[in-house]
Amino acid sequence: MIEVGLWCCSLLVTASLFFFALLFLFMAWPRHRQQQGLHQQIPISVLICAHNEEENLRRFLPEILTQDYVAADGRPAFEVVVVNDASSDASTQLLATMAQEYAHLQVVTVAPDEVRVFPGKKFALSKAIAAAHHEQLVCTDADCRPAGKKWLQTMAAPLAEGKEIVAGYGGFFEEKGLLNAFIRHETLNTFFQYSAFARVGFPYMAVGRNLATTKTAFLKARNHPAWKLLPSGDDDLLVQTVATSRNMALADQPEAFCFSESKKTLHDYLAQKRRHVSTAKFYTGRSRILPGLYALSQGCWWLLLLLAIGFRMAGVIWLFLILPMLLLCCVQFTLSRKMQARSSMLSWLLFALGWLLYNAVLAPYMLWKTKQGWT
Repeated sequence: MIEVGLWCCSLLVTASLFFFALLFLFMAWPRHRQQQGLHQQIPISVLICAHNEEENLRRFLPEILTQDYVAADGRPAFEVVVVNDASSDASTQLLATMAQEYAHLQVVTVAPDEVRVFPGKKFALSKAIAAAHHEQLVCTDADCRPAGKKWLQTMAAPLAEGKEIVAGYGGFFEEKGLLNAFIRHETLNTFFQYSAFARVGFPYMAVGRNLATTKTAFLKARNHPAWKLLPSGDDDLLVQTVATSRNMALADQPEAFCFSESKKTLHDYLAQKRRHVSTAKFYTGRSRILPGLYALSQGCWWLLLLLAIGFRMAGVIWLFLILPMLLLCCVQFTLSRKMQARSSMLSWLLFALGWLLYNAVLAPYMLWKTKQGWT
């Protein structure tokens, strides 16, 4: 009786894994878009919130300010709004110097004792939106480096076509160490999920370090009940409030990527992810279906594998468990190479186990309240 149950459960999990493997393969596969001409750029405001980011601003802000995004007269067709959020380092002096060099840089300063009407980063973001001169917005972080001079042009193109949200890929620089490898794999896996699910009509998240939208969309998202409760999650709440299968686009061309440095310690990484997943409890029921099934199917796969090994059921192990997981990892490996990320089949197989532990550790924080702060 137990063996029959294992066969049936294994069949269900196998069907689920095959479904997600094929879904990722056909829906998360990068689409190439034709770039707009250099003299057809809509006015854009790039928003950056910075708290004690002097070194990152020194390294990466010039690459934002010198994007190949110009108007017909050859001048920049964009502005960059940097909110210096109560920084105690030398960010103020640095930004003042850069503002003299770049006329399209606008600096907004938040005083340490200023009364905050929104928690965490959302207050600085609200300041940036209020200061922006243009309806169309591109958001990134102070520690992010765009992939090249066409980053802004590529992220803005769907907005020019009438889209309200453009979700880009925000990856991490490759460094030595197991933690960095896992973070890069987890980031890719997350992108595969939300890009594939968005294309089948289930948009549920984006990453704020590489996101394009409109002022109107942000104002709608600000009415979400969670906006005043959480210090972060503005990106996910924006998608939950505004995104539909028709008004959201995916910018998955390599030109649209941006990269930042990953966390150096497991403690810092988990603290960051706890803030991120805390928004999940505010997802609509519809938005939880496919992501929940994907995580559940992988968790059940490991449980069934252990049970099948315990009962010495070689047929279940190889036919219903090993083959579908190999297919899923093969698809993930293929997609990662298509996105020009260095990886291997072995790394994706090891990642499958790491992702199980990742979900087990962070799942409780989807229900618990997080602290009202940001770093």
